[in-house]
Amino acid sequence: MELGNVLRVYLTQRRSLRAICLLIDARRLPESDEKEIQKLCFEYDRRVVPVITKIDKLNRSQREQQVRAIAHAFGLEPDDLVISGKGMNIIPLWKRILAVLD
Repeated sequence: MELGNVLRVYLTQRRSLRAICLLIDARRLPESDEKEIQKLCFEYDRRVVPVITKIDKLNRSQREQQVRAIAHAFGLEPDDLVISGKGMNIIPLWKRILAVLD
């Protein structure tokens, strides 16, 4: 069963599901599977919290450039993404999740 079918079943059968955290590795651009997940979530009226992980693996100059590139790949603004990495404060992620659930 392909990813789209598996995700469709999950999104339609999990009535209590209100949001999905979509984890994106900061060291690469989103792949087709990640874009498909975003598309299906919007199609089934599920909120998406895009989270860039492992940002600590990039140097400072690479971070801003990569965040912009990932946001663009998803059709979002950089401020729409939550940034995470080793040693970073997790409070912004929780704030975004709670805001989406309100």
